[in-house]
Amino acid sequence: MPDWSYIPVFKPLLFRLPGRKARDLTLSATGGFSNLPMGTNILNLIGHMRPTQPPLRLLDVDWVSRVGLGTGLVFDSGSIVAFAQFGLGFIEIGPITVSPVIPSSKEIYRDQSSTSLRYLNIPENPGADLVSRELDKARRKLATENHSINFGVRIANQSLDLENTLVELQKLAKQFAANATFITIDTRWFHESWGSEELTKIFSAVSGVLQGKQSPSAASLFVLVSPSEGERKIDEIVSSATKTSIQGFVVGGGMVGEIQPVQAPNETYRVFGKPVKSRSIEIVKKLKGMSPEKIVIGSGGIIEPLDALDFIESGADLLQLHSGLVFSGPGLGKRINEFLTFRSGGTIPSTLNLSVTTLTEGWLSFTVVATGLIIAAVSVICVGLTRVLLPYDEAYLGVTMSKIPDINPHLLQFMSHDRVTLGGTSLSGAVLFFLVAFFGVRNRHRWAYTTEVAGLTAGFMAFFLYLGFKYFDPLHALVCVLVLPFFIWGVTHRPQFVAEQSPNSTNSVAWKNGMIGQLMFVMIGAGLLTAGITIACVGCSTIFVNEDLLYMGTTRSQLENVGPHMLPLIAHDRASFGGCLWAVGTVELLTSMYGFRQGNRWIWWALLLGGLPGFFAVFGIHFAIGYTHVMHLLPAYIALIMYLVGLYCSYDYLCSEGN
Repeated sequence: MPDWSYIPVFKPLLFRLPGRKARDLTLSATGGFSNLPMGTNILNLIGHMRPTQPPLRLLDVDWVSRVGLGTGLVFDSGSIVAFAQFGLGFIEIGPITVSPVIPSSKEIYRDQSSTSLRYLNIPENPGADLVSRELDKARRKLATENHSINFGVRIANQSLDLENTLVELQKLAKQFAANATFITIDTRWFHESWGSEELTKIFSAVSGVLQGKQSPSAASLFVLVSPSEGERKIDEIVSSATKTSIQGFVVGGGMVGEIQPVQAPNETYRVFGKPVKSRSIEIVKKLKGMSPEKIVIGSGGIIEPLDALDFIESGADLLQLHSGLVFSGPGLGKRINEFLTFRSGGTIPSTLNLSVTTLTEGWLSFTVVATGLIIAAVSVICVGLTRVLLPYDEAYLGVTMSKIPDINPHLLQFMSHDRVTLGGTSLSGAVLFFLVAFFGVRNRHRWAYTTEVAGLTAGFMAFFLYLGFKYFDPLHALVCVLVLPFFIWGVTHRPQFVAEQSPNSTNSVAWKNGMIGQLMFVMIGAGLLTAGITIACVGCSTIFVNEDLLYMGTTRSQLENVGPHMLPLIAHDRASFGGCLWAVGTVELLTSMYGFRQGNRWIWWALLLGGLPGFFAVFGIHFAIGYTHVMHLLPAYIALIMYLVGLYCSYDYLCSEGN
């Protein structure tokens, strides 16, 4: 569920459901998908959200991203594994108590006007034993996938008796120490009368459990500071932390008593989201000022990348997301990573940096391949608009072009239609390949390199469709042989990839419209890919669809009776067109999914210029020969509408430089 599907489609649908039902549906679907064979690979392929910036070193541990997932969202292994694909550096699980805590009310209140969520003020969770098994299962699965992510566990008390609380927290710390990078002591349900003496005792007891492991990988110990806490309580927490082995603080957990829901006036709720941000930032500044050597994880109201920057500039070392994923989408972590990279000294993504590229890198080879494909595509269009059949085609048929109208008055026009649409679609793909290589691979973007390799591989594989239609086209083979060495050079000389960056800082109207535009182009790419595979299969089997035979006023058997080579020649054009759509769909799909970043002006122009040849060729030749069957052209009409909507909606986002 990347942002380009969440913002325009799923968010409006989910926000029509009650809060808990929407959350449970989302988590069960996402977690269930990750449990499928290759599920996490598909999630990563669709979202492409893994961090690309160098890791951050804190507490002798590498954090692949400053951004993590806050507590209260995931407890099962499927959801944990799924969220690990969302561009995060860590996931904190909890609050966890020894025994399960089941809420008396199933409702979660969602307020769009204040951008906030409200939960019952209880440590809701399924219990330590179940969570421990699920976390262990998730860690093993992620380890097999060589996926680097850290885990935190937030432990909470159920008893208000000090001695019982010590026993509970020590037991939880011991149970989760082996599977956690850090453990956080949740202070939200401590007895209100407990002061520095009691806090010091609790912190020391839990710290003793972790230090008793005698392991270099022992979990670090953090303490939660809630935005609801007053200044005196914060001073007591910090004072107690300095007397013990507390290594950091987590600012989070929501605020009590704010924006009480009228639906449940007798319940105590905690508010998460925008209303908490200012107070959370105050506490981050206070903690960093009092204990600058300790790590501070900031959370509370991080809804867009600019909020994350506010926390970082206030002193937070790491960040946690919660409500932001609901209101902004699962790509928020990726957006924050790329915005922080941009703010750390990056440039507008479309800006070329020629000083870091060389002629030996693969981008030049890919542009040569694309140039060859452009020349070949233009040649095919010219042939399709003039003589239609080449001399070796006529030799293969045993019939000259002048005799074709005697066989069927519409056959030559139909063959012209096949070749012009093939050439136009090939030209669209070649333009995209050229621009992605020149602007994307040249600027050392991993996604662009992946797109080139995947799309061109599909194109070369499509050549072997001739084994299905049984007509070896020497010109097609010559083009493949000429450009193949350059393709191999490009694959084997990939550049040193750079961290992705984006100036996008807010959930602006341009960004929201950009998600609609991105969805349109993703759908076009997926449609072309699906259509290409379908047409290639048809070309290697039945060859024609009903509309083709209706246009020519003939049957397959009648054309087959013309000679043994007529159908293989027609099938060659049909299957080649399908293979071309397969390659074009691949580059269109991956460019649309991976290349949409604010300021990537060249992406908008690539999609514009890449679409024009195909649409002109398809509509031009169909109307020129009178092949205007509505159902036959319906997919092209739909694609044209999505193309225009996509260009319109994405212009401000792709062609602006920030915000």
